[in-house]
Parts: sequence; C-alpha cells; structure tokens
Amino acid sequence: MEAEPFYDQFAPREWERLERHRTEFAVTLRALDEFLSAPPYAVLNIGGGPGRYSIELARQGYTVTLLDISGESLRLARQKAAEAQVSLAGYIHGNALDLSELDESSFDAVLLMGPLLSKLMRTCAKSASSQHAKQPVPKRTSTEKGTYHEGRIRFL
Repeated sequence: MEAEPFYDQFAPREWERLERHRTEFAVTLRALDEFLSAPPYAVLNIGGGPGRYSIELARQGYTVTLLDISGESLRLARQKAAEAQVSLAGYIHGNALDLSELDESSFDAVLLMGPLLSKLMRTCAKSASSQHAKQPVPKRTSTEKGTYHEGRIRFL
C-alpha cells in the first residue's frame, strides 16, 4: 500500500490516540520543554500527522511548520489548529525522505518521532554507507542530559 493513502485513513485515529494515551503526550511534552529553547523558536515537525504536538507547541509560542505525507492529516491539523485558535507557520504536503526543497536555516529545531525516525535513520545509514564507505564515521558525544550529537543532529 502506498504511504499517503495508508496514513490518510488513520488521521482521525492518530489524533484520538493521544487522547487515550495522555501519559505519552504529557511525557513527550515534558521532554520537549526540557530540550527546546524557549520561544521564539522555529520548529519543523516532520511526520507530525494531524498536528497534535505542532498545535501544542504553537500554543506555547513556538513558530511551527508541519510537514506530513498525508493530505488528510494536514487537513485535520488545519481544522484542529483553528479550533484551538492557534496558527501554524506552514503546512507542507511532502515526504520526510526528500527535504531538498526546505531551507534548513529556517528552523531552529526539527521534531521527528516514532517509526518515521527509525525509517529515516535506516535510509540515511544505507545512503551514507554506499556514498561514504571509506570515510570515518563521526563519533557520538554524550551530554549531561542524556542526549547525543551526531554532526548537526541532536537526538533526545
């Protein structure tokens, strides 16, 4: 099955999932609060589905752009943002595996969670191994907060 129709059919369920799993939502927001700098701060939420986290971050004063492969998720995100009386900076209908059209300097942080992160990391690893097989791999460095940095990417 193609990715977009698959995610389109589950947009409402994904919005409702975090109603049922409030602990997951609260713990994730707490982690974001700890690791994101205070607003104003521009966040790109890749694969954020119907925008549950995007809307909450916008409510807190962040400038959030939501990118998702599902047109139905983006439609639901617009509706839910309007209901919450918040504005997102943008809604991008796109694929997380091709961000070539985005200006990375426009964002201070990127939010990428769940299965999409695993898929993206596998794709990047395959690409890196085929393109840079003879180049040394950058070392990971631990920080006091339990995160590590690899190049310009910060993993929580």
